[in-house]
Amino acid sequence: MIVVLFTIQTADFDLEPKLEPTVEQLDFSAQCSLCMLIVDHVETYESDPVQIDQVTQQLQTICHQIPFIFFKNCKQTVAAHYQQLVDGIVQGFGPAIVCKAAKLCK
Repeated sequence: MIVVLFTIQTADFDLEPKLEPTVEQLDFSAQCSLCMLIVDHVETYESDPVQIDQVTQQLQTICHQIPFIFFKNCKQTVAAHYQQLVDGIVQGFGPAIVCKAAKLCK
């Protein structure tokens, strides 16, 4: 299980409403963490052997299973890297390898 921790710096806290950033605007580590969270969640529901239909079904619903704050960025990440995520998960690679292959992690 991957745990994502965030800190808020009160000096930089702004009460003005802002639009949620797109995947491209997230810093690289946030993209990586989100990808790892997605892959880890999908792998939790896999059977052995891994079935491609099961992986595609999980990727289509995974964004509804993670915290709502990540929903939009999750949908964008899955859409932009769908085939790479499916291929990596079906081949049995872990989150770090899948996300690095998708160029979301260093």
